[in-house]
Amino acid sequence: MQKLEQDLAVALFDRSGHRARLTPAGRELMHEGRALLRAAGELECRVKRVATGWETELRIALDIMIPAVQLFPLIAAFYAENRYPHTPGA
Repeated sequence: MQKLEQDLAVALFDRSGHRARLTPAGRELMHEGRALLRAAGELECRVKRVATGWETELRIALDIMIPAVQLFPLIAAFYAENRYPHTPGA
C-alpha cells in the first residue's frame, strides 16, 4: 500500500493511532476500486456471452393482446437455459 501511496502521492491511510485507518482519499479509492472490479467482472460475462452466441441485452415489449402473466414462464425458462444469468433487460 505504501508503494501505491507513493505512486499517487496521496496518503491512503492515517497511521497516527495504534491502528491504521483509511483517509477520505483511501475510502474513495476503495469505493471506486470495488466499482471497477464489478465492471470488469460484468465485462467478462458480456464477452463470454457474446462468444457463445448469447445476446448482451434482451428487450421485451408487451402488448395488451398478451397478458404479462403468460410471459413469466417464458422468462423463467430463459433464465433456466441461460448460463450467464446477468443478461440485462430494459
